[in-house]
Amino acid sequence: MNASTQGPLRATLACALTMVIALSSSLSSAAALCDPFVTQIDSSIDYDRDIKPIFDTKCGGCHSRESAFADLSLEGIDAHGQLVDRTSSQDPSLTRVTQFEPASSLLWLKIQCAQPPVGATMPPGGPQLSLDERRKIFSWISRGAAAGIDGSTASIELTPQLAGSWQDPSASGQGFVFEVIPTEPLQLALFWLTFSDEPLLANGDRQLELEKRWYVGIGSAVEGDSHVDVELFNSEGGLLDNANLVSRSNTVGSARILFHSCSSASINYMLQLDPGGDADLIVGRSVALRRLMTSSSCMEQSH
Repeated sequence: MNASTQGPLRATLACALTMVIALSSSLSSAAALCDPFVTQIDSSIDYDRDIKPIFDTKCGGCHSRESAFADLSLEGIDAHGQLVDRTSSQDPSLTRVTQFEPASSLLWLKIQCAQPPVGATMPPGGPQLSLDERRKIFSWISRGAAAGIDGSTASIELTPQLAGSWQDPSASGQGFVFEVIPTEPLQLALFWLTFSDEPLLANGDRQLELEKRWYVGIGSAVEGDSHVDVELFNSEGGLLDNANLVSRSNTVGSARILFHSCSSASINYMLQLDPGGDADLIVGRSVALRRLMTSSSCMEQSH
């Protein structure tokens, strides 16, 4: 055996030994033993910027595409799609990441608990993730485990069955309606009502956005892409059922929509809060969405 193969082999054997120890320890207790975790949720958290680097540096040794211990790869585009709303191969009753619910997410229990409900604390052999790293993961799950601003996560192609009402359960008063227009290619129309009064990120600083606004957007699906890019407009001055009053529409930004399943999606957007004014007042966020009602036709198509 040459020196070039000893390193990867040792890492593989260490991971395998850890999994055996983890399995044996899980048989002694089905309940998780966790210390309380109290932190302020960071609403500006971003998967690509804040979460993916943790997976790359702390989890890649055992959860690469090549090793994929516990049938889990956290490498590249695999990570998000194999975590969010996916059941654990170690215990099908557990979900790896449950949107908006860290306490119901095996990923969180694995990095926070001294004795998780199955297996051992991760990373194997320590050290435990830093407090800052755990805060980021806790905030990410609490905010719905959205895809990143760059959209570097797996998603499904746009279909008419994905039309409907969607919401961000962690942000009161915010709602989305998606309509799929049966053209060639398909088009996605977005209607977004927001009353958000939470801090948004603008140029590295937090800004309070208190106004209630309607945003609309439309974009076309591109063959081979599993996301849809839309241009966003803010319409003002209109009145329903009155054709004589013309609304004034301003282009205010852009968004990328990714549907991860029939009930899970992410919208990654950039908005200029003061069009025609301070051109530097721009916010960018990634928001996880959950569908209010999932159609049976969409569920059948996704399987």
